[in-house]
Amino acid sequence: MRKLLLGAALAAAFASSAWAKNLAVPTDDPAVTLTIPNTWTMQEIDFGYSATSPEKDVAFYVEYAEGKRVKAMTDLNKQWLQDNNIKTLGKPEEMELDFNGVKGSVLKFKAKDDNGPTNVNFAFIPAGKDRVIMLTIWGSDEEQAKVGKDIDVILSSIKPIN
Repeated sequence: MRKLLLGAALAAAFASSAWAKNLAVPTDDPAVTLTIPNTWTMQEIDFGYSATSPEKDVAFYVEYAEGKRVKAMTDLNKQWLQDNNIKTLGKPEEMELDFNGVKGSVLKFKAKDDNGPTNVNFAFIPAGKDRVIMLTIWGSDEEQAKVGKDIDVILSSIKPIN
């Protein structure tokens, strides 16, 4: 019985480690760590990483900047909205969320893109003096619902480092 339990525990450990990619952003002096499912396509971007769901219909971004580079990061994201033909509709819903003990502010935008109604959510999390982590999730309600478990894993794994 003990061998069976040990075997099951080892199988679960290997399955869970194969299931996800652990990231530190930035890699040299991390402001945040998080986990992205292996089924998502990732790439390095100017201020961090982007990840796209298996169906390519939901995008997640984790970015980091400090000092004067915060403005450059937010300006780049304004350009990203234009480049992807995303038009925000009205004022965002604003809220505070807890990211593993660190309070962050969230802006939830109803929007429209080439495929119709969508959502773009931006979260800003302080990570020490003049350091900011920005998270972005883009996708319609239906698209996000399809990968809801993955999104929950990503969001619950976020650990800001002060």
